[in-house]
Amino acid sequence: AEVVVDGQLVGSVAEFAGQELTNFLSRAFGSEVALSRRPTPGKVSLILGDCAQARSAGIDVRKLPTDGYVIRVAPPDRIYIAGVDDTSFVPGKSRHVARGTLFGAYGFLERFIGCRFYFPGELGEIVPRCESVKVPEGEICRSPDFLVRQIPNRHGAWYEEISEEQKKRLELLFYYRIGAQTVYIPCCHGQAESSFVERFGKTHPEYFQMRPDGTR
Repeated sequence: AEVVVDGQLVGSVAEFAGQELTNFLSRAFGSEVALSRRPTPGKVSLILGDCAQARSAGIDVRKLPTDGYVIRVAPPDRIYIAGVDDTSFVPGKSRHVARGTLFGAYGFLERFIGCRFYFPGELGEIVPRCESVKVPEGEICRSPDFLVRQIPNRHGAWYEEISEEQKKRLELLFYYRIGAQTVYIPCCHGQAESSFVERFGKTHPEYFQMRPDGTR
């Protein structure tokens, strides 16, 4: 098997998803799974991202819901994984940007390999050893039930001595792996961030308290 990321997607979400897939698949199989730019004859190819090959296979990521992805098996030797990806994605820095293909990669690892991600760092990663993997024909489309998805992991003791920079990198990587949100919606610490005046001041003045002088 191999993971394929088109040359036009270098540096993209798909490229990072390819790095994650080859990392965990190599660990699961106990031998290296390569990252290629085009399918190799005779190999099963996991083709990532919204690329020409995926579109030729009939995959239209524009029809997917927010943070959704598709895994399509095209016999005999093609598996497509794609979602809507933000072109501004920078691994290790970007947080609230679309990364549907990356969700698909982790979905594949969890569903077919049995990988689990419990907390940042290698000790929190479960990667079962596999002799072979069976992926059924057809298509799987998935999207989150909730728009807001996050857990606080900035507090607590680390089990290993690492720098603050390493901690931040691992925390963000964990954020990716658990499928955390790509859209930030301020929803706590009062109403200041909700922009009620800007949103409803003119159209619904009755929403606001009437002062003694008649103003709101």
